[in-house]
Amino acid sequence: MSNSFMFKPLCFQTEIIETDSKELHNLLLGEKEIVFVIDKKVLNLNPSLLSGFADQRIIPVHATEEIKSFAHAQTLITQFHQLGVNRSTIVCGIGGGITTDIASFVASIYKRGTRLWLIPTTVIAMADAAIGGKTAVNFEGTKNEIGTFYPAEKVFYNPEFLQTLPYTEKHNGLFELLKISFIDDNVKLGRQIFTDGLSMKLILTSVHAKLKICINDLSDRGDRRKLNLGHTFGHLIESIYKYKIPHGFAVGLGLRIALRCSREYELINDETFTAIEKRLSQIPLTVFLDPETLSKIKEQGKEILLADKKNTDKLTLVLFKGLKPDIVVHSIDYSDRVLEIIIEELGKQC
Repeated sequence: MSNSFMFKPLCFQTEIIETDSKELHNLLLGEKEIVFVIDKKVLNLNPSLLSGFADQRIIPVHATEEIKSFAHAQTLITQFHQLGVNRSTIVCGIGGGITTDIASFVASIYKRGTRLWLIPTTVIAMADAAIGGKTAVNFEGTKNEIGTFYPAEKVFYNPEFLQTLPYTEKHNGLFELLKISFIDDNVKLGRQIFTDGLSMKLILTSVHAKLKICINDLSDRGDRRKLNLGHTFGHLIESIYKYKIPHGFAVGLGLRIALRCSREYELINDETFTAIEKRLSQIPLTVFLDPETLSKIKEQGKEILLADKKNTDKLTLVLFKGLKPDIVVHSIDYSDRVLEIIIEELGKQC
């Protein structure tokens, strides 16, 4: 008789805290063992946020995709070591998705895990990157190739950060909210979302919708995979264009490609296709792509799409099955038709 072991699925609890700048500053000052990894731009725009802290406790980073690497992770690890960071120290990541990703990744592996707080300052980070516990660095040109699952204890939401965001960053973030609206109908963007703008209420509704999915599927093996809607293709686009396209716009393009694939594989009819396309068009895609780069998709697209599939040509896509929240994880045999659809959709932006 053989012995077997049953492991319960990983789960977590992240506290979501809405606060203003003064309350946040006072709360941070009350912590004696804390170190900050913060986007330089955020620090320059909000110098009072970390006033009162010793300079050595503040680690500014130049938040570009280039810092999401092992090399920069090692730099942060060295700085943590020099500061005497231990497992009870709070590592607090402040910034957009790039900053929260790298801060969370290093916090998850240093001393086998320190305490982690996050203060997202962009819509992408608020709605997606800081929530759900995924941490990552890029590797060999592939987006988020290596990472961990390590949820933050607390994530702080300060609506004042929305006021200092440039228009393009707000526009970029809308695509993540659009994505979640197809997965949870509590997230209602409304017909005028592009002109009416963002609200913290809408962002927090999206946050709780994502947490509801992630809470019992930290390791991304069940329903959480639906949150990858638009992301498989979005990450391919980011990799091909060497991260010159903002993440949100890449996801926006990915959603349109997913829609085309949904019809191609007969998951939806023409009427549903038109209705979903109309919803996607609520937020315009103001990106212009270099047509010469499309040839790289023919050359490298299959390799990138199947990067984590080892010796199989099975491709797992997250696709639309209906207009109301009806998303399906659909496994297909790889076909060059997928690349043709990608190129056709991206060609519309050239």
